Amino acid sequence: MTSDKTAINGRRMMDVNATRVVATSFGLLAGLTGLIAGFYEIRQGDVAPDGYWISYIGPGYANWLDFTYEAFTVMPTLYLAGLVTITMSLILLAWTVAFIHRRRGATVTLILTILLFLAGGARVYDIGALAALIATRIGQPLDWWRNHTSPGMRRTLARLWPWSTAAYALISLALLALTIMGVNDPAPLRLMAPLAGALFIPIALMIVGGFAHDIQRRDLKEN
Repeated sequence: MTSDKTAINGRRMMDVNATRVVATSFGLLAGLTGLIAGFYEIRQGDVAPDGYWISYIGPGYANWLDFTYEAFTVMPTLYLAGLVTITMSLILLAWTVAFIHRRRGATVTLILTILLFLAGGARVYDIGALAALIATRIGQPLDWWRNHTSPGMRRTLARLWPWSTAAYALISLALLALTIMGVNDPAPLRLMAPLAGALFIPIALMIVGGFAHDIQRRDLKEN
């Protein structure tokens, strides 16, 4: 019975388009970051920003220019910046989940990321651009990765992919939570630097592991 369940779970896992999951994960992080930024921009009220670069948490955090506290906006007021940012974040979240794998999925994701950044969605351009870039590989044969990795390496990377994706999700959620907690207590901000540095490892593993998974999935379908 246990071996049967393992085999069924293995087949279900092979049905997963890992590249799409990875691209969606990055798009979700960009959208959630934008929601947090927009919420705190609205709370600052109908006031004009001092310039294009703002501290979206509030004037008391004007010197906190690390992580997600700094945002760029072309909006005339912070209240409007927050409304537009939340709207663009919700659109990006919906698009990422439902349509990022479509023919124009990567292009629209990149456009939405740029609009979100210009509205006041914090520093989402890097993670959003990464989502768009990986989305271009959804459903592709990934020949370059096949030719530059051995079967054994691909098996190992594919096994690591679910765990690295889970680690990415947990660390990302922790960073978002610390951003909110840091509004009232700057102490949690000390944890953000090491967590942000640690995030690089699961990001790298989930990207290459996702490609390895999809190469194996394609090979099984062809055989």
